[in-house]
Amino acid sequence: MKELAYVNGKICPLADAKISILDPGFLYGDGCFESLRTFGRKPFLLQEHLKRLLAGLRTLKIKPPASLIEITKLIDNLLDQSQLNEAYIKLIITRGVKKPSLIIFVRPLPQRKKSNNKIVISRWIRPEQPISRLKTLNYLNNLLVAADEKISGADEVIQVDSNGYVTEGTKSNIFIVKHNVIIIPPTTLPILPGVIRAHVIKLAKRLGYKVVERKFKVKELLQANEVFITNSLLGVQPINLLDKKIFKTGSITRELIKQFKRT
Repeated sequence: MKELAYVNGKICPLADAKISILDPGFLYGDGCFESLRTFGRKPFLLQEHLKRLLAGLRTLKIKPPASLIEITKLIDNLLDQSQLNEAYIKLIITRGVKKPSLIIFVRPLPQRKKSNNKIVISRWIRPEQPISRLKTLNYLNNLLVAADEKISGADEVIQVDSNGYVTEGTKSNIFIVKHNVIIIPPTTLPILPGVIRAHVIKLAKRLGYKVVERKFKVKELLQANEVFITNSLLGVQPINLLDKKIFKTGSITRELIKQFKRT
């Protein structure tokens, strides 16, 4: 099993992968990325990730250096050569020096760490900026917020916007359940439209649950019957503790976890 990288036309061991220090992706965080995993050695929701990537590039006015079909073939080739059972895939496109750079790497899927299923509310406000809705290489805001995660020993840190509305975590989207209704912050707030978020919304509706996208504040979050988060590596993860409030992993969360694993 190998950790491999594709960098602008060449495949090499991940440890040997390099780009120019003049690349705006390195200098300014000028680029977009996607992270995803495989299930059964197949990239999960790859086309959805690629569509979001292209949308981000259009906003940044970066011309994609390859088509979706070409990128898909490159990923499949890396996975085949790596011989990984299950993989973590990272896809990066930067503005590049003379033309956009395309970087893809694969490595073993990280082992899921033991979770205490705890979240905390960040002391930092989620900014209302154009890049707040994009998965760009400019990740300093999330890294700054994530420092609260390390201090508190939590699994995730949730931000609110300047009006006090719950937005998202540093690496996840948040859902709450009240009276058997699933409620999620709308994409009109400064949040990333998560690929797994959209997948779980479709899954919940298919199972017959009512899903509502609307704003809510921390007070309503604390009044929820169930809370869970989603991202590409975790899928659906229950949350059981916020401050001193204990949440049970309820029937809706358990059903979504069960059904997600079957997708």
